[in-house]
Amino acid sequence: MKLLTVVFFVLTALTILHFVYEGIIAPSLRAYLRIRLFDLRDELRDLKIEREIQLPNDVFRDIQSLINGVILRLRQIDPQFMLLAEKAFENDAKLQQSAANKLARLEACPVDEVVEIRKKCFRYIDFAVLVNSGGLFFYLVPVVVCLLFFRNWKQIAKKTFVLPENEIDKIAPVRTFSYGSA
Repeated sequence: MKLLTVVFFVLTALTILHFVYEGIIAPSLRAYLRIRLFDLRDELRDLKIEREIQLPNDVFRDIQSLINGVILRLRQIDPQFMLLAEKAFENDAKLQQSAANKLARLEACPVDEVVEIRKKCFRYIDFAVLVNSGGLFFYLVPVVVCLLFFRNWKQIAKKTFVLPENEIDKIAPVRTFSYGSA
């Protein structure tokens, strides 16, 4: 089989895998995440009802806002989103201070269940990054395999092309091409 044919079939398979992932698997995983986040928000609201005095209103609002923000942007949370956020924080001291204040307030919350809800939310964010960048997996694996194989190519080329011509001809005879013949 010629190299171009192999490349065609590999790219076709990757396209089909990407379509299945982006059309079926990723939306299902996002739906699962969305449900878990709604459950988390309900758990937070139940906690506020049960322990109104122990759970400060500003902490409740901040965590609820955190969960709502993740639900709203669930499809957007990927490596590019994280890079944009990182650049925004690098360029805006006011934004950094605002986030630092809210994080400090959340971390100072005395209610253990709230701390656990916050940790779960951040784990769901990590999972969302994986889900939303999962389609790249199908394209990166072949590249990584080729790069690993390329290391071997260099060694094979070094060994092969130091041989005399007659030895190389035993490995791969010279092909002659003529234009016009099939």
